Amino acid sequence: MGHIRTFIAVKIAYTPEIRKVLNQIRKELKEEEIKWVDPEKLHITMKFIGETDERKIPLMVKRLKEAAVKSKSFRMQIRGGGVFPKISRPKVLWMGLDYPGEMMELKENIEEVLKYLVPEEEKDFHPHLTIGRIKQRIVPEKMEMVLKKFGDEMIDQMIVESFVLMQSQLQRVGPVYTPLKEFSLRKEE
Repeated sequence: MGHIRTFIAVKIAYTPEIRKVLNQIRKELKEEEIKWVDPEKLHITMKFIGETDERKIPLMVKRLKEAAVKSKSFRMQIRGGGVFPKISRPKVLWMGLDYPGEMMELKENIEEVLKYLVPEEEKDFHPHLTIGRIKQRIVPEKMEMVLKKFGDEMIDQMIVESFVLMQSQLQRVGPVYTPLKEFSLRKEE
């Protein structure tokens, strides 16, 4: 047995509302060198694990079932957007999220059940939807202008009812994601 690259994610449906905003952003930034994320692969990374010994997968699945039982489904909104690390040298273009405490609780539950099995995350958790990776320097004013157009307006909303343990295979054309196991959350009360 070998190693596979894994992460835990909440999948996001490519709705007409998201499509409309993405098309607008792409149109306005068409001159820029941005590698756009395939809209069918939109997700929120709850935990990036990385190289994982395949023998650990059954135990990870068992533990993630525990996290799912402890966590309840929740509503969230996709709203606005921004860049990482900062507007003067953007690398990642993202859509923002309005999320309740239940998302942070889910993150904590995932971390807790996996704490002796996989490395802890070293960076703070900032839930977002990556929509593009900026390849070359971009004019910050242009990026700022585009981001202001959809500002803090609500783009879409959804109920999060599950999360997925995913395998990620890096290819020349972009990553290929394969769901290994989906975990249902407790229903909203």
